[in-house]
Amino acid sequence: MTNAVPAAALFVPTLPTLPAAAAGREFEVSAGYLGARAAPDRGGPPRDNAHLYFMLHRAIHTPTQRKLIVWMNGGPGCSSFDGAMMEVGAWRFRDSQLVWTQRGGGWNEFADVLYLDQPVGTGYSFVENDAYASSFEQVTKEFVFAMEQFVEIYPEYAYARHGEHGPGGAVDVYLAGESYAGQFIPYFADALLKAKSSSPFMLRGIAIGNGYMDPVSQYGTEVETMVQQGIWKAGGAEVRTMEPVVAACRAAIAKDAVPRIGYPVCDDILYRIMNITSQTIDGQQYCVNTYDLRRTDTFPACGRNWPREMAPVTSYLRREDVRESLHIDPVKAEAWVECSPKVSRTLAAHAEKAASSVTLLPGLLEAGLPVLIFAGDKDLICNALGLERMVHALRIHDEPVLNQTHAQSWRINGDLVGTWQSAKNLTYAKIANASHMVGYDRPFAAHDMMLRFMHVDMNLPANAAALNTSTVGLDARVLVPDYGKTRLGVHPAARENVSVAQEAAAAAPPPPPPLPTEHLAAYGDWAGNGFVIFLIAMAVLLCLALRRRSRSMTQSYQAVGQHVVAGLPSSERATAQEHAEESVVEMEPFMLGDEDDVK
Repeated sequence: MTNAVPAAALFVPTLPTLPAAAAGREFEVSAGYLGARAAPDRGGPPRDNAHLYFMLHRAIHTPTQRKLIVWMNGGPGCSSFDGAMMEVGAWRFRDSQLVWTQRGGGWNEFADVLYLDQPVGTGYSFVENDAYASSFEQVTKEFVFAMEQFVEIYPEYAYARHGEHGPGGAVDVYLAGESYAGQFIPYFADALLKAKSSSPFMLRGIAIGNGYMDPVSQYGTEVETMVQQGIWKAGGAEVRTMEPVVAACRAAIAKDAVPRIGYPVCDDILYRIMNITSQTIDGQQYCVNTYDLRRTDTFPACGRNWPREMAPVTSYLRREDVRESLHIDPVKAEAWVECSPKVSRTLAAHAEKAASSVTLLPGLLEAGLPVLIFAGDKDLICNALGLERMVHALRIHDEPVLNQTHAQSWRINGDLVGTWQSAKNLTYAKIANASHMVGYDRPFAAHDMMLRFMHVDMNLPANAAALNTSTVGLDARVLVPDYGKTRLGVHPAARENVSVAQEAAAAAPPPPPPLPTEHLAAYGDWAGNGFVIFLIAMAVLLCLALRRRSRSMTQSYQAVGQHVVAGLPSSERATAQEHAEESVVEMEPFMLGDEDDVK
């Protein structure tokens, strides 16, 4: 493929087996390839035929200021379809079927989202001659080069020196991702800021979830987290066994004035934990799930078989009709895999020499770039404890960034979902009852977090009705507007697909007429205080009945992030049931059958 593919050729009308979107929920999807390296011959294919695959989801509704989120998963070498189909995207798998994410759970409600398979060789991306990227400098250059191709195809995202929106262009761009993307994203952001006006777009912030960034703060906290979560006892045999392993890791790190990305001796910490936690039940060996401490997995996977939706996602993305719909180049003959070991192995040697991305964070903060670090508190591999230590150690002009602030309670519909701490342009959010993949367990909290971080103005009228609200401290905001009572903007790219009937359905319905006074007159004195008391009593009884029905409906609905408990090993069943009950707290306002449910 060449770099001059017109945008119209990349349009994706639909996907196999995906139901039609509900009225007012339509949005445009595009997908294809971006050259990752300059062509040796003018007009020819990129060197080594290196291409990055992308999928673009346009926003369903237009905020006052347009936003673009560039999402990347980690690995290195793991596909961003993890994010698109299991975490922050518009789709989910339910009972092995591709369905729409419930309203309020996908990040493209009020922002365009670009899912990128990078480095070359990841997911649907490809490169010939096994010419995988071998350094972080190369990965960074190829990302920037691909983004230059992207804004050629979609110029509305390009950096503009001058224009009606002023310097920077019409769209604010954010880089976001999780896990090993914690190494990539600061490198990419640093390059984009240094490029200034020659940058392909205006970078407005970065967001990293459960990321690996700082070996000094993070290595060794795995053992502390096992104790903190009540799996091991402080001073117990397991902890004593791990002490020399942690000591060897920290001794290796201490030798470096500048921490490196890779320390093979430190990888032994997780391997030892996996071995210590292994046990055989009914002839099957199990171990702790290193991505979600509430769960177990078969040994030696210890989390690599999770989430359970991974199997149907893989089968779906390997289908020929799906590949055709997503414009997969025939050059990419291999079946889709979640994570490429070739990409990972090629970068591993360089990671032992390259400076860790935490060394770039102070410079990004000093440059004024907003930085969001978020963490699910049930992760082990990139746990919240290590990330907390990292953010509290970050300094600008030799002053700790967060030293004058305290964590605030963060709630959705009154239920505690985590804590929020922010100072200057650094924000740290900890999400309760969330794993390594925060968006998988807590989709609405994850979405609310990004809306807040990006300062999204939903372009709602004054006193707009809300189905769901969130608060951080005293700051209350709408998370999910009441679509039946509030008129919302529609993205210009999607408006042409919205029929007149759909537009009319989106308009605010008239208020119900008041009860005629003559109906009350017939009751004589009962229209006084006694009748009012009677009505109040009836209303209370009705609310209790509806509440009970709501609970019943909620419990019968297996929400995203809740796994089917039946059929699990006995050792895992109680933990899974507990997690399912915890997940109901967040999912309760979005019960199957409600008018806000997307079918």
